[in-house]
Amino acid sequence: MNYKHHLIKNFPKNYPWYKKIYANLMFFFGGIIIHPRDNWLTQADLSVAYKILRKGDIVLVGGLRRFSKIFIDDVFTHSLIYVGGRKFVHSIADGVEIDSLHAVFCEYDDIVVLRNKSFEKKNGDVKRKAFVKCALAQAGKPYDFDFAGKKGSFYCVQLINYAAMYSGMKVLEFDNPRTHILYPRSFLNKYFDIVFASHNLKFDGGNQKKSKSRVLLYDDEKQVEAREFLC
Repeated sequence: MNYKHHLIKNFPKNYPWYKKIYANLMFFFGGIIIHPRDNWLTQADLSVAYKILRKGDIVLVGGLRRFSKIFIDDVFTHSLIYVGGRKFVHSIADGVEIDSLHAVFCEYDDIVVLRNKSFEKKNGDVKRKAFVKCALAQAGKPYDFDFAGKKGSFYCVQLINYAAMYSGMKVLEFDNPRTHILYPRSFLNKYFDIVFASHNLKFDGGNQKKSKSRVLLYDDEKQVEAREFLC
């Protein structure tokens, strides 16, 4: 998880030179820290999350210190898959890679752990293993800077959806993700249980099917952001 300024070189074959320049500019400006402070996740968050995390869990995190937050403008700016052994697989600017639990907790400001409800049903463990195996098999594939869903490259949410489709899991509220813009919060839906949220997050409402709910973000007991989603 290298957010330090460097040259991105991992692109799809025959990727146009001008798009490579654009991608590197996105990475450069997106990685600039505009709020010079420590991240908000705590040692207590880390300890509890580690005890709760299971293979196949989807993890949403918010990186709110960097300029990229302005592009995404949400409580959650990234998504990852927990693969066990304190490791995650995810797709960032350098492509699909594996990173540690420690690295994630040192970078981001909030975290929520989601568990697909199908894991608790018949053949759930088979789906879980297939989901993780497929995601890990994409390691080294380039990032999808076009956000176009092209074969062989992924942005973070695409990677999760691709592995889910391979394993027969339902993770999104709609059938054709190419007709929708996918965000990390797209996974806050009826197909998942929220099994952990960091100390600075609160979920308000949303007990009825398709009802609106909100996720609230706090800093030292002061609410700093709220977003609505369908639960």
